[in-house]
Amino acid sequence: IKNAGNRPSRYFKDLKKAFPKLTTKQISAIIGNLDHESKGFTEFYEQGVRIGGEGDAQWTATRRDAFREFVEENDLNPKSYEASRDFLIYELNNDRTHGFVNWKGFDSFNDPSKSVEELAVIFEDRYLRSKEKRLARRKKLAKDYYTEFSARSREE
Repeated sequence: IKNAGNRPSRYFKDLKKAFPKLTTKQISAIIGNLDHESKGFTEFYEQGVRIGGEGDAQWTATRRDAFREFVEENDLNPKSYEASRDFLIYELNNDRTHGFVNWKGFDSFNDPSKSVEELAVIFEDRYLRSKEKRLARRKKLAKDYYTEFSARSREE
């Protein structure tokens, strides 16, 4: 978290604005996954593969193509925070496979009894669908962000 710059805080604020009903736990689960995918928000391109993912969520294959098209249509710098944020929000709002529109009212992702670690697994499974899940790391990052964001909200 210490090396992630200000992207996590910006995501927290922007996701809360785009989806006001999301809780700190849910947003932390999302940001923990994005942190994992982009190696602490430091890698735009997926490492170790010839043609891999791009952006904070490491969108791959047809989703990478959709990301590139979205960036071009909206005149965004593909490596910018705004490009990843705007495409993430766009997909969550509109994508019939990966977006919230396919999650039946958020069902288990909207269950307040779920831990942030469980929510991180749900988000990975439904939105990212990674080939190599590495769930322990995703869960740890989500928990760390939840601890940080919860402490900040108590201070405010």
